[in-house]
Amino acid sequence: MAGVGLKLREMSSSDTLWSFITSHLYAVILSSTAWVISMVILLVIYFYAASLYGATTISVRFLVAVAYLISSSLTLSAVFQNAVNRFISDQVYKKKIERILPNFMAALLYLIVPATILGYFASSLLLADQPLMIKFLMAGSFVLLNIIWVFTNILAGLKNYYFILFSFLSCYLLIFILFIYLYPYELIGLLASFYIGHALMLILLFLFLISNYPSRHLFRWEIRKFMKANRALIFGGLFFYLGIWIDKYCFWIYPGTSKQTLGLLNASPIYDMPVFLSFILMIPALSMFFYEMETNFSTLYHRYYESILQGGTLNEINNKYASLQRVTRTTLLNTMKVQTIVAVTALFLAPQILKLFHLAPAYVFIFRIDIIGTSLLVLFIGQINLMYYLGYSVDVFHLTLFFFISNLLFSLFSIYLGPVYYGYGFALSVFICNLIAFVQLIHIFNGLTRNAFMQW
Repeated sequence: MAGVGLKLREMSSSDTLWSFITSHLYAVILSSTAWVISMVILLVIYFYAASLYGATTISVRFLVAVAYLISSSLTLSAVFQNAVNRFISDQVYKKKIERILPNFMAALLYLIVPATILGYFASSLLLADQPLMIKFLMAGSFVLLNIIWVFTNILAGLKNYYFILFSFLSCYLLIFILFIYLYPYELIGLLASFYIGHALMLILLFLFLISNYPSRHLFRWEIRKFMKANRALIFGGLFFYLGIWIDKYCFWIYPGTSKQTLGLLNASPIYDMPVFLSFILMIPALSMFFYEMETNFSTLYHRYYESILQGGTLNEINNKYASLQRVTRTTLLNTMKVQTIVAVTALFLAPQILKLFHLAPAYVFIFRIDIIGTSLLVLFIGQINLMYYLGYSVDVFHLTLFFFISNLLFSLFSIYLGPVYYGYGFALSVFICNLIAFVQLIHIFNGLTRNAFMQW
């Protein structure tokens, strides 16, 4: 992430309002993970279509199909996301650039085979009553999204961020245009717009990778050995996304909270829209965390470890350790200050927000609970990212495993208790995970210098 930090520091170097705005806007774009950006844009498309044509069955079925595509593809590709990202970062650090493309292609090969089999099997089983073209578009989009999630997770190691932003915006603009023109063709037309837009995005990203990281080899297999040696990265990513989505699947599967919408795919009218809208409210705080990490924390982190590697005195090491502790506290506090402002504003304006999106006032209670839950999720994401940064991927794996199990159990229990408790399972799970993560971070920092010396 050094390139990101340098760019942010460069943009914020002049003490002007414009530099402040541009640097934080840049952080917003880079910190908003691909699936958040995708959900935001697709929600915009959905509500725009609803304003033109009304909340038709076609639009609702399209949004449900996309929700299943995003959730399932994120979960499968999570097996590769963190490991590939870490491997490529290591190759950049070692200046072994020629290994990036062939190992990335090998990782994609490992991903594409199960994604293709699973995609077409699931489409045939879950969409048995749908036309063949819908099955094909769903399966094809599933494979495309799996590849794109892995791609976007390694973009931090690439240098031309404006090209990446251009790819996303141009492709989603194409999806938007095709959505409007293909709407008369109903669900097939909407899914075709989704598929074509992402296919173009994948082509652009591939061309960018090939042009910036050329290699004489098409495949290399060091990535397989790396993944075997770093299983915590694999399972940490997997259980994080399982934890993120498991409460939604509970509401989609349980008969009392779901409605059959597309084939055997269910939606939960009472739960889906409030939780998706609350995800959007995470973006400002995530950008603040990203900005603080890459402009302040990153600098002091490297100074601290350089003082150890270069034989600094104990006093110098302790001073830099104290600075690292302070900037960690500041990073988390500033992140939560931003999220608190956003959350309190949204809690107060919840009825107006729902009215703006043409949602019934009955959603207000669940929406407010989801706002609290996603606000806690911001802090949890911040804490596990700090652990990843410090090299404690095993701790993250244990945390995300607990997150998945607790969210599953608490969400099922909230469904059992009734509508008044919907959303509490997710919020309670993230709250407990934050407490555990906070204790773990204290323990990590208490032994940071000792462990650093033991490693080196």
